[in-house]
Amino acid sequence: MEGYFIDSLGTKTECYILNMDWKDNPTEFSYKRALNGESEIQTIREVVEFGIPSQFKYVRFDVLIDKSSDQIEHLSHTRKAIFEKERLFLKVLVEGQASLYSYRKINLIRYFYSTDTIAIEQLVYKQYRVEDKNTILKNEKFRYQLKFNLPCNPSTDLLAENTNYREKDLIKYFIEFNSCKGEYYSVFDNDEEKDLFNLNLRPGIQFSTLSVSSSLTSLYDVQFETETGFRIGIETEFILPFNNGKWAIITEPTYQYYRSEGHTSSQNVKIDYQSLEIPIGLRHYFHLYQDTKLFINGLVVFDLPVNSSIAWESIPDQPLELSTNLALGVGYKYNERLGLEMRYGFKRNILNRYLNWGANYNGLSVVLSYTI
Repeated sequence: MEGYFIDSLGTKTECYILNMDWKDNPTEFSYKRALNGESEIQTIREVVEFGIPSQFKYVRFDVLIDKSSDQIEHLSHTRKAIFEKERLFLKVLVEGQASLYSYRKINLIRYFYSTDTIAIEQLVYKQYRVEDKNTILKNEKFRYQLKFNLPCNPSTDLLAENTNYREKDLIKYFIEFNSCKGEYYSVFDNDEEKDLFNLNLRPGIQFSTLSVSSSLTSLYDVQFETETGFRIGIETEFILPFNNGKWAIITEPTYQYYRSEGHTSSQNVKIDYQSLEIPIGLRHYFHLYQDTKLFINGLVVFDLPVNSSIAWESIPDQPLELSTNLALGVGYKYNERLGLEMRYGFKRNILNRYLNWGANYNGLSVVLSYTI
């Protein structure tokens, strides 16, 4: 996308920046001087600012940052923030008379601010544990910083007292402050524009095979034919809010069935297998063009049979119970609405409750998808 960077000498270069939608603040970025040119890398050593207008902006600062852990098992016993000096690219969230920035790295989240008269400074928030006690307290100095370093009127004072240390709340405060001062400001946060949830209707057909064997005797071994069946599912897709929506968590309750008749050396065997599958897993997208993308899925499938059994002529019917297996899928999505996926389910033992029996079921599905 068309962007720019400014080097340490103050020279601005117009270029095309690869927008990685970074979850953690970057220390470098890839760019091209021409759209069909070669990719180059710039790092925090050479660049003081880079961005894509209306999308994002990162500015280099030498800051004092408190890296105290917020994870319960690693909490500090000290209330006071312990600062370290670092050179960082900070993400600009609000830019105006008072500007707001963020820094993220793995589980660490810190916010900074600056004004015309205040150099860059961390908004302090720290959880800590009282020594020798199982009590967790909070240092919420950031509210004091907002109220006394960024005052405007009683409404902003009240807002500061009720602001939490999270991006949405802090953006709201800095918008309110700049508006109160009558100053122009820009907001770079665009998370609210992202659709992070999809509901997909997914009918399809599947080609399934089943083999049954006994560890006691081969008289009951049977290989059923490959059968074609229908499946219908409703998929919920939660897009993870980073890396340009390339990762998603998916789950898809699905009704499927398999019916067939086989033969041992001495008798007929019938299976009536219908179930509710509940696959849960990850999806990764590969963007091809503006309206098209490929994806791959990795899933764990929990299978709940419904009134299902295998029936021999000479022994009692064997009902089927809960089983699990893994599945992989590859697919294509067009215009954020229509999709097509081919999914392979690895072997699933649908007789795992029986010590001396095994029934390996697997299948290949072709699934259409429509985003509601």
